[in-house]
Amino acid sequence: MKKILSFFSLYGLYVTIAGLFDFIWMPWLAYKFRYLTFFPLFLSLFLISLFGLVVYEFFQEDMFFKEKILEWLAKDGKYTFTKWLKRKINDSPKRIFAVISIWSGPLISYIYFRKENKVKSGEVLKMFSLGTLYCAFFWSVAIDIIVALWDFGAFLATNIKL
Repeated sequence: MKKILSFFSLYGLYVTIAGLFDFIWMPWLAYKFRYLTFFPLFLSLFLISLFGLVVYEFFQEDMFFKEKILEWLAKDGKYTFTKWLKRKINDSPKRIFAVISIWSGPLISYIYFRKENKVKSGEVLKMFSLGTLYCAFFWSVAIDIIVALWDFGAFLATNIKL
């Protein structure tokens, strides 16, 4: 019972932090920094990943469902494009690392790819930096597109009279 309670409390903490980060922090960064979101996003992702690793190592609880990543990688896509994309991703461990970093976060990609259960600071810094770079770049480009569309809409609304 204690193990189940520990898992659910840690998973709840993880979901809460992820939700706050995705739905409160990232939109605030986009609002505050607009086209320069990459820099604070990179720093935020790096620090939250380090915090997550400390918590993960302290409690030794797999709340990230690593086996689900293996299932997702093993499945073929439904459509021609997704089949091709999955093959391309599965061809290279670097691509798998990048996709997991972008979608799930640098911490989960590090845990998925680490060779031993022992934490080595050099390996952590290298993998977190690379994973955070992929993640921050992807999401900052997505934010830049949203901000540009918003600005374009505001421009149209103020300059075009119907």
